[in-house]
Amino acid sequence: MAGSHTETYCCFKLKDWTLGSAAEGLESHLPDLAKHTELFQKIKEDGGHSELFVGLKLKENAGELFPSSLLESVGKLKIDLAVDFYPRTENAMRTSSPGMSPVAH
Repeated sequence: MAGSHTETYCCFKLKDWTLGSAAEGLESHLPDLAKHTELFQKIKEDGGHSELFVGLKLKENAGELFPSSLLESVGKLKIDLAVDFYPRTENAMRTSSPGMSPVAH
């Protein structure tokens, strides 16, 4: 692409989800993302990358299993998966109930 910028960034917020596991929330986005498979593949072919960012707000120590079938589906889209974990702070510890609240962007 001609122009003066060597890199271009774009960010779209998907929906937030608070019920179920992070894997279930991620899986719920796949049908919409699959509609853009050709675009993601073209970006990859042109040397770029697409990333699905998942932020997990933790209310306590937690783990998450992302089944291989889910990771395979994301991989077929040529999208990288990034997961950040946000532990609760001291102030949140006094007011929060246990559990995990996933957020996807």
